[in-house]
Amino acid sequence: MKNTKLFFVFILIFFLSACTSSEVVYEGIKHPQTDSVQVSFEESSIPDDCSAFAHLLLNTKMHSNGEEIAHIIQEEAKSKGANRILIGMSREVMDEELETDRFDYYGPDYSYTFHRAWLGWKFGFDEWNEGDRLVGLGANVWGDSSITFRQTLLVQAVFLRCGASN
Repeated sequence: MKNTKLFFVFILIFFLSACTSSEVVYEGIKHPQTDSVQVSFEESSIPDDCSAFAHLLLNTKMHSNGEEIAHIIQEEAKSKGANRILIGMSREVMDEELETDRFDYYGPDYSYTFHRAWLGWKFGFDEWNEGDRLVGLGANVWGDSSITFRQTLLVQAVFLRCGASN
């Protein structure tokens, strides 16, 4: 009888733990929220007064278009206090069929002056390497609602804080 009660307690704990949220809470560097954010696609276009404070990979939901991708990443950046975003490469992820967008953060532990300490796209390699073919998500696609991606995309990005509010 005692073993039966212990078994049911174990099952109850298992089901209760399955009911908790799996949403990841952002614990990185955060600045006061901004009202607007500029987007760059080339490292050379980042002003000298910018500090990088968040490295991330965006996993888009399936069937996202250029306008939706631009909106979701810009809103995320503004909520974390970025006033500029550097967008890197993008690739399809054939094995994932996401229903919602997901942001995966990879540091850094402290803000750094972009032009003095940027080492390139050296974060999230385990996740990045699971992607498939590269896709174009540049200035000609950014914000365009007529261009839709059937698959989940993995998008490299860096959030920056530029100017005197840096």
